Amino acid sequence: MQFFNPSKRTEVEADLVPWVLSIPDIEGVTFSGGEPFQQADLLALFCDLVKKERPGFSIGAYTGYTLEELRTGHWEWRLPMMLGYAQGIPKGAEALLQHMDFIVAGRFNEKLKCSDKPLCGSSNQQVHFLTDRYSPVDLRPNAVEMILDADADLLQITGFPSNVDQLTAE
Repeated sequence: MQFFNPSKRTEVEADLVPWVLSIPDIEGVTFSGGEPFQQADLLALFCDLVKKERPGFSIGAYTGYTLEELRTGHWEWRLPMMLGYAQGIPKGAEALLQHMDFIVAGRFNEKLKCSDKPLCGSSNQQVHFLTDRYSPVDLRPNAVEMILDADADLLQITGFPSNVDQLTAE
């Protein structure tokens, strides 16, 4: 199923939840890229539906906001087409946070880039454990995972490579 087609709307209940739950041996999801809390209501709906089917499903997120900003509503983002800013909604953020086992919170700062703080790309970021599912002992040193799909001519890199500028697809 193709989810990144801008001409087709992906429905959470009809498309996304069944697709995720159909993946063999999946134990959870981690939201990242873009900003998950800018679409907190839809992600909270996704979490509600998935947790109804699989209560033990793990959910985490990377966010550029701090936990305090999310809980107090002191966060905002630029709207498309330079239409101004949208203010964060604590109720939406809290609805999503109630499903999270962990979040990695804080803006990535290139000047504070680090590789010795598990899950964090810069030293100002914090890992918050929101349930007892995970703890600091579960964290491993930062690693890089590379997935090569020759049929799709795709190389996917996740993690925090220290030499990202030197990576090439040859």
